[in-house]
Amino acid sequence: MSTPLPALFLGHGNPMNALHENAWTRAWAAIGTALPRPRAVLAVSAHWYVPFTAVTAMASPRTIKHVFPDASVPVAQLSIDETRAADFHHELGARLRPLRDEGVLILGSGDIVHNLHAYAWGGHPREPYDWATRFEARVRERLEAGEHAPLIDYGSLGKDALLSVPTPEHYLPLLYVLGASFPGEPVTFPVDGVDGGSVSMLAVQFG
Repeated sequence: MSTPLPALFLGHGNPMNALHENAWTRAWAAIGTALPRPRAVLAVSAHWYVPFTAVTAMASPRTIKHVFPDASVPVAQLSIDETRAADFHHELGARLRPLRDEGVLILGSGDIVHNLHAYAWGGHPREPYDWATRFEARVRERLEAGEHAPLIDYGSLGKDALLSVPTPEHYLPLLYVLGASFPGEPVTFPVDGVDGGSVSMLAVQFG
């Protein structure tokens, strides 16, 4: 049996990262170079958050990601059903796990910390807020320990969760990737950093 493809979560940050070249986009490109070439990518993005579950069926999607910029890998996207609780998204991720054995890269795209009200707009640099740093650290600790329950019930991680995840759509893609991980599988963080003080750029990779 061949090695399963990784399950990968990328903190995508500012939408302009789709057009710009910076330290984060270069890191994403490096991930794409290091990964085994997938047969396909199944993406779960914070930016398709609708009251139903759907899958794209386009021959030529307009979006091109930095990870595979030559557009040679087929990409399908799964919507996030906004009517469902967090445990549904984790369970759906687990149901997608067998795709990894078939050469499909499960890719979540969002941000573990995403608070635009506190974001330093206009390109002004800002040190990360203490609450953002603490919440991201707690998430990393739980990921490294293989403890899924507190990550699904992320409000249990303390009052910093209220500021770090004021709305769920950017956090939920992580639960798909977490669900798609194998029990005891090691986790790495190939990209990190905080943009604008309140948006985590942390990447999480299983496998």
